[in-house]
Amino acid sequence: MNGNYIVKNKNGIIISFCFENNNIFLKEYSADKWLDKGCLAKSVRGDFSVNISDEGDLYLLCQRLQGDIILINNKDNLWNEKVILKSKIESVNNILFYALIHKTEMELIYIIDHGNKKSDIMAQNAAKGLNSPAVIIDSALSLPEGIFKMQKIKNSHYIVFYQKRNSENQLGYREINADKRSDYISLFKTGYRITDSSFVADESGIHFLYIVKSMFSSQLIYRKKDEKGLNNPIVLYEGQTINLCSIFFAKDILYASWIINKQLFYCISKSEGNEFERAVRDKKYNSVNWSKANYLGFDNMNKETLLTNEIFCDNKKNYEPVFIPDIYEQFYKANYFEKPEPLKETNQNKETDEGILIQLERMKNQVEIAQKQSNEKDRQLIQLNNILQAKNRELLKVENNLTKKIKELKAEINLLKAEKNNNILKTPENNPQDEKNKTDN
Repeated sequence: MNGNYIVKNKNGIIISFCFENNNIFLKEYSADKWLDKGCLAKSVRGDFSVNISDEGDLYLLCQRLQGDIILINNKDNLWNEKVILKSKIESVNNILFYALIHKTEMELIYIIDHGNKKSDIMAQNAAKGLNSPAVIIDSALSLPEGIFKMQKIKNSHYIVFYQKRNSENQLGYREINADKRSDYISLFKTGYRITDSSFVADESGIHFLYIVKSMFSSQLIYRKKDEKGLNNPIVLYEGQTINLCSIFFAKDILYASWIINKQLFYCISKSEGNEFERAVRDKKYNSVNWSKANYLGFDNMNKETLLTNEIFCDNKKNYEPVFIPDIYEQFYKANYFEKPEPLKETNQNKETDEGILIQLERMKNQVEIAQKQSNEKDRQLIQLNNILQAKNRELLKVENNLTKKIKELKAEINLLKAEKNNNILKTPENNPQDEKNKTDN
């Protein structure tokens, strides 16, 4: 499933699109809680997408259970539904659509599953609807094993991020605008499985984060593409299991974050991905049931404020956003707010403030002691992680040696079989003419 959506609309209000029991529901965040705003689409499949135009209009694309593709858009606070592609076949294929808005026209980019893990990525003009021919852009690995994501960079400039499989798994992307589509740019090739990925882009570059799982370990890998080209992959973490990952900018800092057994880890870069600081485990979120939701913001998303495609959520709390709201304090705030009036100072206030300051100083000392203890535990965890990484490298070496030895043994077996077959062919019972000659003599 493509996942739910968290959207900050043109009024600065946080809303969410949630899929539950073959229906898509709209929720709104108000007064520190989520309010149900009704059902937008009934009897639909779980793969859906949401986009927001430059004017702030919202577009929801989803597929009915019987196959029809519907577009639901919000303009002037009114929701309208329209069938844009009608299914003409009895067997329904799973399709995930994205709406690429080019000024007054909408282009549909979608992945359609043909079975046997084979899919095609197609393009079609939504304005012409049923009369518009679909164009095959590329082949791709089918969902959910594969990856198919999209981000709008600016105006009609989009990034489509997807996975291919030939002899190896390939992770890469295409850039699409109103006039042309780029070639497929491969970021990574591997014989192992890519279990999760995340990317974020602006006009200066694209930042990628992905998890590769081998036989004995998992690696979290970062890569960047800018005007200088693709940088060398950086392994940010290696361990037995990495569940999810997400990459984003907040207040000019690049965050690479990931989940291991319900624990949140992250490391930051203040040089746009050239160097990363050591990994940190954040202990505030021990009871979170982690998932990811897609994120869209109408307000000017950029590295100085918040730039992200997705956000960690807590499934136990109506998919409430986690982690980013603690880093970017303006997340839940509207684009405008009234400045509060300053409080008048009195003697009573001064006495109260002095008591509060004494309590704060005591709390500060307690926090410093706890922080020292926490830092020591983090240091021990990092040492253990380094030991695990060394062991994983040793296991990987053993795995490679075993694979090589197996190939050599198979070659020897095949050679012995061939020699045995040749010897059998040369024996008298397999040569009737030789038997006849012996009899004549």
